[in-house]
Amino acid sequence: MNEKKTNGTPALVRICLGITLVCVLLLVLLSFRSRGFFSPRTEEPVSGELRTDIVPDEVSDYLFSNEYTAAGEWEAYQRSYDPDGSKLSESLGSEEIGQGYTLYRVYTSEMAMKLDELTAERGLRLNKTMHFCYSAEELYAALGCGAFLPEGSECVGYLFDTGSFHFDGSFRGVDYRFDLQKKGSFSEALLSTPTHEDEQWVYVSRGQPLLLSLGSEQCLIHTALEQAYLTVTLPYPAADAEGSGISGVLLESLADSIHWDRIEG
Repeated sequence: MNEKKTNGTPALVRICLGITLVCVLLLVLLSFRSRGFFSPRTEEPVSGELRTDIVPDEVSDYLFSNEYTAAGEWEAYQRSYDPDGSKLSESLGSEEIGQGYTLYRVYTSEMAMKLDELTAERGLRLNKTMHFCYSAEELYAALGCGAFLPEGSECVGYLFDTGSFHFDGSFRGVDYRFDLQKKGSFSEALLSTPTHEDEQWVYVSRGQPLLLSLGSEQCLIHTALEQAYLTVTLPYPAADAEGSGISGVLLESLADSIHWDRIEG
């Protein structure tokens, strides 16, 4: 009897240890999944649809647009125009610049002429006035559109007379920037776009194809509507092995919280 008990004990211990290890591994895997450790391409979509038959160029032609090209040309011109700031010092109070040019940091008539030339060449119109909005409801009223953000969303930003707008908001305690540029308008600020190093995938939410990306410095939702280009920027890096940062699940959840079809009214 004693011999049988002695021989059976190690086997029972091994079985218990094996069960314990399996449970621990399952808990670790579940923990990694909940933290967004795995690539979003291997997970089920939050509620939208992952697509492999759409390439980024079909989601948005922003990088090849007149709006993008003109913004890049204006940025290059500004860098070369007054590198030591002497023209700015000379022009203070000496020239009358027309309404709207100050939105583009124009301070001489020479710069105003260059901006007119650049936008006329590309068929773009300037933002002339800017209206500040301090709530989502105020933004909806100014745009004449339905509510496209989750109820109770924080929203502080500004709207141009062309219909382009920018606001800062938050989703589940994570801050983000929302930038929309109307097609045919000119903005000196380039919309954020993914880099080649970023992890990118196409995600369709509420029928709208989106290009989502996780990067080392920021994470993005980028798309093109019928009359506008837009980017939602989360100024945080992609989630690391410790779960710190933005996961693909969070990015898809944010995308699914926005009613894309209501933005243009």
